[in-house]
Amino acid sequence: MAKAGVDVARGYPDELIDPANIIVERCGRERSFLTAIGGILWSRMQTATEWSNVANKVQQWNRGMSGLFYMCMDDLPPPLLFCFLHFKYFLGKSVMDAKTIIRLWVAEGFIQPTEEKTAEEVAEIYLEELIHRNMLQIVSMNDVVGGVETCRFHDVFKHKTRFISVEFDRRSIVQIKPPSLQPEHLGDYATVRNKVVHCLGYITTLSKSKMHKLRYLNIQHSGGDDLKDIRYLRRLQTLSIDFRCGFDTQVNKVMIDLSQIRKLRHLILLHKSHPNEKISLIGLETAKYLQTLEVPAGDWIERALDKLTNLRTLKIRGCKDSHGEALKNSLIKLTLLTTLHLIGEGGFPGMHTLSSLIHLIELEMGSPLNESIPPIGPIELGTNVLPPNLKKLTLWRCELGHYLMRLLGNLDDLRYLQLYKDRSHLVDDEVWHMRPGDFPKLQVLDLVGVERVVEWSIDEGALPHLRQLSIVGCRKLKKLPNGLKHISTLRRLELSKSFEERVKRDTGEDWNEIKHVPEIDATYMDLDINRNLLLL
Repeated sequence: MAKAGVDVARGYPDELIDPANIIVERCGRERSFLTAIGGILWSRMQTATEWSNVANKVQQWNRGMSGLFYMCMDDLPPPLLFCFLHFKYFLGKSVMDAKTIIRLWVAEGFIQPTEEKTAEEVAEIYLEELIHRNMLQIVSMNDVVGGVETCRFHDVFKHKTRFISVEFDRRSIVQIKPPSLQPEHLGDYATVRNKVVHCLGYITTLSKSKMHKLRYLNIQHSGGDDLKDIRYLRRLQTLSIDFRCGFDTQVNKVMIDLSQIRKLRHLILLHKSHPNEKISLIGLETAKYLQTLEVPAGDWIERALDKLTNLRTLKIRGCKDSHGEALKNSLIKLTLLTTLHLIGEGGFPGMHTLSSLIHLIELEMGSPLNESIPPIGPIELGTNVLPPNLKKLTLWRCELGHYLMRLLGNLDDLRYLQLYKDRSHLVDDEVWHMRPGDFPKLQVLDLVGVERVVEWSIDEGALPHLRQLSIVGCRKLKKLPNGLKHISTLRRLELSKSFEERVKRDTGEDWNEIKHVPEIDATYMDLDINRNLLLL
């Protein structure tokens, strides 16, 4: 907003300088005021008339920060205003999860899809606009898929958020104040119409006469078979259940009946390693609007997976060989997938099955705990076997032979590559050679327990954007890769303790290769690999 902010060299016409100076003076040159007004100007046409109108509003609302807060809210179009006021439910939180915000907005009905975008994609645009308007601030970004991961109230308004609650009530947006989360009080939700209740706590009883109008439900579950009546929550759009606090050997099988929830968009079941036999999903095939599915494996894979063609995110734990054919036949139909995680003991599809998933940008596949089953078998160089637009790839106990790095190096957009515990007893020792142009956008490379590599060289021009490199438990690799000195972007190096002597400042044999790296940590113990992978 200062003179530099409207300099012609930055693309602003001369006519904006006078109204900008007026705004600056009327704001008393206070940085916080100018930041807030800058958010309003961001949404306006770059004309003197528009900026003069804002200057007049500044004079009209000149009642300190509270007046400025109301001015910013009045400038929001109705859908965006309701989205912002909905942050009443997040008052007191220092950091807010973007996915949760977006799903709540959609469940409330604030967001309408377009011909080209889903409601969630439109909601993400709304969230970004609130950030551009300086009403929210980004805390973290999702480096893989892009977009905001977490956010918070902008510093300008963080002490004025109580006004959100006032406006929320004044504009007749229903507020839910449950007297208790105990089962005997759940009937108090029955009067709520088309509104979200975000239930956190232990809920042991659901009946068709209580909470039947919920659209968003997030609960913790400690065991029992009390979730069969979830089918009566016909308006649910998001269902998230955390089973991690239960499921000991005494817990009965839990049946989740989704047969009557036709508009379910997000189903997330957080659970321990392998509760396959204890969670049964019924009626999943009817959820044709489902976009997110994070659940344990089960017979639903054969029965329903190929019908869920709107899925964007699919995460399955506990895959078995018996699921292999159904996974293979279903995945080729899920052409909108952007994220795919398949973890378990077997049944993994071949990479060629996934090559047709052109929207897939994040893939994790393999068996962290079972060394006897490879996630993918040997492949031939030159065949189109990898999803072309991958940004993040995580493979466990892979068996790709010496073609691995050649194939992956040709992926134009790969940013994160994580290889864990290769099957070294099945393949010959390997010499890796990265050529100029290989891995053009890779930023993070993690090699943990990759024992088949005995020598590694990197030509100048390879890995031009690498920021972090981890080499842990690669027992046959006795020296660091030749050519690390060419990677000027490298900022962090994580190494096994066996490299400690080789990377000592000035005296280590590999010091000249890595002396330009600001952060070097050679304290990782090879013996900790299996324990650390188990924690993952």
